[in-house]
Amino acid sequence: MGFRCDEFKEIANNLPNFKSLPNEGKYRTAIGRYYYYTFLMVRDMIYKVDKREDVEKYYSSGLIHSFIRVYLNKFSKNIDSDELNIASMLLSKLHFLRKLADYNTDEKITYKHVLRSKRYSQSIIEILNNLEYDRVVGFENILKHLKKIGEKEGNKYKYFPRV
Repeated sequence: MGFRCDEFKEIANNLPNFKSLPNEGKYRTAIGRYYYYTFLMVRDMIYKVDKREDVEKYYSSGLIHSFIRVYLNKFSKNIDSDELNIASMLLSKLHFLRKLADYNTDEKITYKHVLRSKRYSQSIIEILNNLEYDRVVGFENILKHLKKIGEKEGNKYKYFPRV
């Protein structure tokens, strides 16, 4: 069994409560953990189903972060889903906050930034878990469903985004 990325969420939820740690450092770290929890959840949903070689090459590449956002955006168009497009935009906003927290040391990071990161993360996961298409619920289940349909039509990735 591999690493459970929900541990990152647990750390992000609890880190701001540690009084003995410096506030800004723990806020910056919590934002990063919310991002990586969300990012890894989405990445793993995709990679459990989409086994194309041109997709798998991104799995451990530095380009994976932008790849996942583009993938969600293009897939939202493929299935005409405003909700999935919103999840893609929220992931972009969460990624921006993570970069702000990691790299912009002149910018003051507060608990409000942490709460915003938490809301973005929760919303993305909620959207993906409740996404519905063709009476199938859940992003990963939709990917599996469309892969089966494509298989029957001779191209199992026919309905998947080209990234």
